Amino acid sequence: MADADQLKLVTREGHPPNVVVGGGTPAQATVATLLATQFGCRTRHIESPEALLATLERLAGIDLVLLDQAHSHGAVPVAAPAIRHLAQTLGVPLIRLAGHPGRDPDRPDRMVHKPYSPRDLYAAMRDALRPAA
Repeated sequence: MADADQLKLVTREGHPPNVVVGGGTPAQATVATLLATQFGCRTRHIESPEALLATLERLAGIDLVLLDQAHSHGAVPVAAPAIRHLAQTLGVPLIRLAGHPGRDPDRPDRMVHKPYSPRDLYAAMRDALRPAA
């Protein structure tokens, strides 16, 4: 891609972003978490949708949520609307990692289709963290 320092994401305030990775299989979550870490983010994986909702409600300072729509128990797709609504209410950008090419009519720019490349994920995260013009 480019020089490693150029690939470090920052918040609007210039700090490393705090990113929560929710859902997905353990392997998928590991990939997203490792990539976000390589992009300079402080990451935390939260597997259960209930725990993700609770984390969003109680923790300040979350800058971005990566929500993997695939889950071995099928719970994330059911909870996804509540997670998206809470993130939107709190002003936290959310990127959905989806295995199908469907479009999100509400936020088509906030979806990354699997299989994705590091470049795809980086671009989506950079755009989500970029200050509004």
